[in-house]
Amino acid sequence: MGIKTLLNNLHEELSCSVCKTIFTDPKMLQRLHSFCLNCLNGILRTSGRHDVIKCPECRRESRVSRSRNLKHLPTNFRINSLLDVLAIKECDTMGVKCGNCDKKSTQSFYCFQCCAFWCEANCVILHNGIKTNKKTPSFGAERLSG
Repeated sequence: MGIKTLLNNLHEELSCSVCKTIFTDPKMLQRLHSFCLNCLNGILRTSGRHDVIKCPECRRESRVSRSRNLKHLPTNFRINSLLDVLAIKECDTMGVKCGNCDKKSTQSFYCFQCCAFWCEANCVILHNGIKTNKKTPSFGAERLSG
C-alpha cells in the first residue's frame, strides 16, 4: 500500500474491528491481531472464561495472565505511530482541540511524548514548563498550521 493511499484511508486502517472507532490503547493478541484494550476487556468479561480470550478476527484462542490484566498484552506501536500521523493530518485539515484549554485551532503544537495538541496561547508555554518535559532533551513540540 502506497503512502498516499494509506493517508487517504487512515481512518479505516486505524479502526478497531470490534468497536468500529479509532483505536484507543491498541493491544495485540498472540496472532498479532490488534484491538482496543477496552474492547478486549469487554470480550473477556462476557466470554465466561477467565484464562483465554478468543480473537474476534480469527477466532483462535490466546491465553491471558492469571491476573486477567490485559494491560500487559503487547502494545501495537505501529498503530500508535499511525495514530500520531492521523492526529497531525486532522489538525492540518480541520483543526484540533488543545489538550489543555479545549480551544480548537489549525495552528497548534503536537507533543509526541504525551500525544496531545497544544494551542499557541499560554498552553504550549505551560506544557513546556512542566518539570517532566524539561527533563527530556529529545522532546520537541512541532508547530502545525493549516
